[in-house]
Amino acid sequence: MPALISGATNLIDAASTVLAADGALGGLGVENLRTSILGEVWRTSGTVEAQTSSVVSTDSANGAVLGANTTRTGNVANHDGTSNAAVAYSNSATSNASVGTTAAVKGGQKYRVQVWVRRANGASVSGNAILVVNAATAAFGLPMSNLAQGTAWQLLTLDFTAQRTGTANLYFVTDTGTLSYALDGATLYALPTYAVGSKSARLAVDLGAAMAVDVVAFGAPFDGLRPPAGSLVRICASNQQPFGVEVLDTGALDFAMTRDGWSYTLPAAKSARYWWAQINVPAAQAYLQLGRAWLGGGVRPARNPSAENYQPGADDSATTAPLRRMQFSIASLSEAEAVAIESLGLDAGTQRQVLVVHDTTRPARSTIFGKFTAIPAPRLLQQWDARGQLSSVDIAIKGDR
Repeated sequence: MPALISGATNLIDAASTVLAADGALGGLGVENLRTSILGEVWRTSGTVEAQTSSVVSTDSANGAVLGANTTRTGNVANHDGTSNAAVAYSNSATSNASVGTTAAVKGGQKYRVQVWVRRANGASVSGNAILVVNAATAAFGLPMSNLAQGTAWQLLTLDFTAQRTGTANLYFVTDTGTLSYALDGATLYALPTYAVGSKSARLAVDLGAAMAVDVVAFGAPFDGLRPPAGSLVRICASNQQPFGVEVLDTGALDFAMTRDGWSYTLPAAKSARYWWAQINVPAAQAYLQLGRAWLGGGVRPARNPSAENYQPGADDSATTAPLRRMQFSIASLSEAEAVAIESLGLDAGTQRQVLVVHDTTRPARSTIFGKFTAIPAPRLLQQWDARGQLSSVDIAIKGDR
C-alpha cells in the first residue's frame, strides 16, 4: 500500500495554466477548481450520452468545396436508384483533389463519418476515401484501398475522436490521381462514449509546456452532491493537442467519491502539456460538481506507511460535517526520499494546501486535501542500506473545507 505526498505546487494553480470545460451552471465555473476552498465548486449538468447525426454535404452546388484538381461533372442516380440524387466528380491529380466540407466538433467526443461512394472509371487506390483533419497533428484517414474495384455503390465508414473543440475538415475521395466517381449523401454521427442516457462532462487543462505529473486528483465538494457509485472517469494526456492520448489514456476508471476526494496515481510520472478528464455519472444524478482539481508531482516512498489513523476533528459541530485527520508514519526512507519530504514540508508549511494519498491502491478512501498539522521532519536512523542512511517520518494532515 504505497503512499504519495504531493506538496504545495499544484500545476492547476499556475498562472500559465488554462482550464476549460464543456459546461457550467449558475456562475459555478471551472475556475473554482483552482481554489483551495472545497466548498467553491465547478458544477455542470453534463451532456446526456446519446447518438446524434447531421447531414454532411458532398455537393459543390450545395456548400461542399472542391480541390483545384477536382471537377463536378453532373448528377447521377444515387445508391437507391433515385434519379439525379448523387453527384459525379473527376480527379485529375494526386494532390489538391477532393470534395471537402467542415463540421463543428467537441474535443474528446467520438464521431463516425459515413458516405456512399462508387467508382465510375479508374482503378486508383492512392489517397483516402475519407479524410478528417481536426488539427495539424490530428488527421484520420480511410485509404482508397477500402473502396473496391468496380462500379457498385459502397457505404464507407470512418470513426475518429476529435482532438480539439472547434472545426473538423472532412474530405472525400482525396488525392487519388486520375479517377471518376460519384458521391451520395454523407452523415456525421456523434457517438455515445459511455452508457446511453448517462451524463458526461469534459475538463481540459493546458499547462503551457510539458510538465511531469505523478498524480491527478479531484476534491469532493465539502457539503454537496458527490459523484455516486457507478460514476466513471477517463484521464488522458498529450503533447500534441488538447484531447490527444499518446502520452496517457487510462480508459474508464471507477470515480465513486468519498467525502474527501479521489485520486489517480500514475504508475510512473508522465510529462505532458495537455491533460484532460472525461467524467461520467449515472442518469439519475442531477448534476456533477467538484471542489478542487490537482495535478502535480509527488514523493512516493518505496516503503509502505503504517496503517492509517483517521480521526474526527475537534471542531465538529451540529451544522457541519467533521473535519477528517490522517496520521501515519513511514519507518524507512532513503536519503533522497527524506530530502524530498523535508523540502516538500518546508515549502508547504502548515498553511498551504497539500494532497496526501495514504494508500494509492485505495484512492477513493485514502485521498485527503488539507494542511500539515506539523511540518514533516525526517529523523535520521542509525541504519544504512543500499539507499544510503535511512530516516523515518511522521505525516499528520487535517482536511480542508
